[in-house]
Amino acid sequence: MLQTVKTLKGNSGCRVSLLNSNKGLFIRKTSRDISYNSRLISQFYKQAKFKDSVLKTPKIFESGYSEGFFYIDMEYVRGVSMNDY
Repeated sequence: MLQTVKTLKGNSGCRVSLLNSNKGLFIRKTSRDISYNSRLISQFYKQAKFKDSVLKTPKIFESGYSEGFFYIDMEYVRGVSMNDY
C-alpha cells in the first residue's frame, strides 16, 4: 500500500512527495503538467547516466506514467542542499 508521508517542495513546480510502501521510504517526483513530461523525462535520463566519485545523486528505482503524468521514484536521502553545504 502506498502512503504519502510528507509533501515536499522543489524548484521546478513538480509534485515531490515522500512516500512509504512495503519496500520502505522513497521520493516520487511527478510532472507538474502534461506539457512538462518531456523535461522531466530528460532529467530522468540525465540523472540515470550521471556518475561522479564526489557528487552523488539518488538512485532511481522506477519511472512511469500515472494519469498521464510522468514520474520518477528514487532513493530517499537525508541530506542538505548544495546551497546549505
